[in-house]
Amino acid sequence: MKLDAKIGIRLAAGVCLAGAAGLGGARAQSTCCPSSNLNWSELATMPTSRDRLGMSDANGVLYAVGGQDSSSNALTTVEAYNPATNSWSEMATLPTGREDLTVESVSGILYAIGGDNLTTTFSNVEAYNPATNAWSEMAAMPLTLSNMGSAVVGGIIYVFGGDNSGGTPQSTVESYNPATNTWTTGLAAMPLALSQMMVGAVNGIIYVAGGDPVTGFQTAVGAVTNVESYDPATNSWVTTGLAPLPTPVMEGAGVSMNCQFYVLGGAGNGAAPAIGNMAQAYNPATNSWSLVNAMPDNQSAQGGDAVNGVLYSIGGWGPGFMTANQAGTPPCTPTPSYPGSNPPGSGQFFIYPSPARGSQATVSYNMDQSGQVELRVWNEKAELVTQVTDSKTAGVQVTPFSISGFASGVYFYALTLTYDSGQVEKLGPQKFAIIH
Repeated sequence: MKLDAKIGIRLAAGVCLAGAAGLGGARAQSTCCPSSNLNWSELATMPTSRDRLGMSDANGVLYAVGGQDSSSNALTTVEAYNPATNSWSEMATLPTGREDLTVESVSGILYAIGGDNLTTTFSNVEAYNPATNAWSEMAAMPLTLSNMGSAVVGGIIYVFGGDNSGGTPQSTVESYNPATNTWTTGLAAMPLALSQMMVGAVNGIIYVAGGDPVTGFQTAVGAVTNVESYDPATNSWVTTGLAPLPTPVMEGAGVSMNCQFYVLGGAGNGAAPAIGNMAQAYNPATNSWSLVNAMPDNQSAQGGDAVNGVLYSIGGWGPGFMTANQAGTPPCTPTPSYPGSNPPGSGQFFIYPSPARGSQATVSYNMDQSGQVELRVWNEKAELVTQVTDSKTAGVQVTPFSISGFASGVYFYALTLTYDSGQVEKLGPQKFAIIH
């Protein structure tokens, strides 16, 4: 099959190609950075000392949301860290002060979900738009929960377990669709009711590690080593055969990066649990854990995320309420591994969206015969950010997808062509960049 795949911005008067490369071109092997090493550094400290905060990123900036201070106040504080300038800024305050919340980002908008203020457990969902520095009230979560875990796959936020208002760990799984501002309940329950666990998504599969199945809230007496995975595509769990955590842990930060799932810091078992600086990395490809270089400082109940190939572990308890900003950089530049017959090639597409040009990117290709086309786009964390399915006839075809809200950065796309004859072609992945 002859292939001429291109990506560009759709203009009012047609299609403007910012760059082009053949998916059938370079065959460089995709790699992940070794999980046995991270180079840690301590960066500009967070202005407000706190633990039990929520954290996510939008447009390459990290946002620390809410949490608890040394006076046991549930905070409304929101502070933004810009890795490009190593500096912090104070942002619009969270409408509902809370700790033990979860925060996720979809299409450049942050969603603060659930949490508590030590007396009340919330179902609130509030959305923050960095472009306007303003919060909006969204559809509330069906359950009142704190200490949940969460991850994003395909633009959908999945919320796992957590403590109910009575402090009992739950096994529930709910999902929130920001595009429709609606919740879906009754998804396949977690095999083990948990709170304060670590959650992360790698290649569309969500991993749940550790946590406390015993008492919930802030009593660390039951940390476990369990690891289970959830597939949103099939609404099913894998509960056996996954390598357990080397060390039982709860209240750590779960971060996905470079085809791996990292568990940073956290608390262990016992009435006076040890608080560590350990970093544990899970590689789904080998179903194995490794101990990564330890962080400079002990941390638990901290915020964690990854931006531009760097892990961040911020705030928390160490002991004492912390402002620490610890960054872990792999010793190589990773190329995430994605489904498809060909790994990413060397070509890159640079897309320059603007209001005058709209926000539709397009991929063009040549179909040998009619059939079904599936386009998938991932970010550099190996999170699926959009998926388009369409029916096409033979010949040169174009599949558009929206890049509205996409942050500046590197992305990957792949095509699966399923012809009416039953033949299947998997093309890509290929790399492109969006620059605002």
